[in-house]
Amino acid sequence: MPDPARIMARGETRKRLDEEAFRKATLALHAVGEAIESADTPSNGPDVAIVLIDAMLWTRFVHAGDGQHLGVVSHAAGPREGDLVVVTDDPVLHAINGGRLTLAEAREKGLLRCYGTPDQESVFLAACGSLGEQPLPEVAANVMMRRTRLGLAMQEGKQEGKEDGSS
Repeated sequence: MPDPARIMARGETRKRLDEEAFRKATLALHAVGEAIESADTPSNGPDVAIVLIDAMLWTRFVHAGDGQHLGVVSHAAGPREGDLVVVTDDPVLHAINGGRLTLAEAREKGLLRCYGTPDQESVFLAACGSLGEQPLPEVAANVMMRRTRLGLAMQEGKQEGKEDGSS
């Protein structure tokens, strides 16, 4: 549910509250990226696109070619072909990050939906379903920057490969 104070605010106050909400969501999404990278996800697993419905904020988690790192593309235009799409909202994301709800519980309660092939969904849920059993640690600014640069580079590389027919 959106923050009523933010919805009712106007002018500079609304702008400040929107920026703060965006910052918190971005930090939470980067923490999820860190947890996905740390989870036992296969290096050839699908790239994942998460959309926060109320904000319509898309974030893509892109596997690097080395199979060990995950890039993050914040405020992406949307999913790419082959992405596993995860649909949820800010309060669910923050509950998972705060250790109050696991990803699997959110899915069971209908607070989070996955859209992809059955194999993509089962691999992702097996590796990441327990996210939220404990609070996720905050991600340092330098790690966020590295992941963002890596994510943008991987996204561009994959897009170029599709356009020239090489992937």
